[in-house]
Amino acid sequence: MRVPKARRTWSALGASVLFGLTLAALPMAVHAQATPALKLSVSIQRQATGPVITITGSNFSPNGPVKLTGSPPPNTSQAIAFGPIKADANGAFSVRKEMQCTSQSQDDGFLEVTFTAIDETSTRRSTARENATPWICR
Repeated sequence: MRVPKARRTWSALGASVLFGLTLAALPMAVHAQATPALKLSVSIQRQATGPVITITGSNFSPNGPVKLTGSPPPNTSQAIAFGPIKADANGAFSVRKEMQCTSQSQDDGFLEVTFTAIDETSTRRSTARENATPWICR
């Protein structure tokens, strides 16, 4: 059976386009696998006057800026801001912040505070959630 020349040309063109798209997507797939996920770890110590927060991050852009925030603790409307942060040469950082308690209601212990770290070089982000109990005054 003979295939008309026009049909052979379109088939060859389609195969070429498909091959080209596959090659174009390959570097993105390799890059996605080569870039490790951002890691964010939050540790909160409950003190009588309020929480002491330690946040560590890894796999951020080496020597790059990181924007780190926390959602408002119970009984407040002000988000938690962590001053300018810069990852080290390995893409890691660690910050510590002492805060005051913000609530006297034990019911606020059921709330959560969400911490978000944004790698300002790559715009990737990571989040971690913690129970709001450390913000309750004893």
